[in-house]
Amino acid sequence: AHNIQWIIPLRILEIELWDEVAMTEMTTLVEETHTFVNAGQAPVHILIESSKLMNRPVNFQEINRIAKSMGNPGTGWWVMINPGKMISFVASVLSKLLGIKLKTANSIEEAQSILQRVDLTLVTPPLG
Repeated sequence: AHNIQWIIPLRILEIELWDEVAMTEMTTLVEETHTFVNAGQAPVHILIESSKLMNRPVNFQEINRIAKSMGNPGTGWWVMINPGKMISFVASVLSKLLGIKLKTANSIEEAQSILQRVDLTLVTPPLG
């Protein structure tokens, strides 16, 4: 229920989530994300395409534990694309608690525009 790929090699990572993503899979996803970020050129920005995500956060303690493991000094901005209202709310709260730079966007184009504004080292537009 997830896919990870570089949009701009070593700089912008896209995580696509769909259907149900179990908490055990989220732990694996966080580990995979760290591997990509550690291999990248900091700051590595992460786009999360969540419009096809079906599950709703159930266990706040479990989500908080996973969110705490998301911190990586090589990570730049997180941009959530089309998050549902509950996911957007939980992500917003956690980003404030954990000091994660998070924005939301309605489309991949808007997400790219946000990253171009917040990181002037991104000289090439992410996608055409």
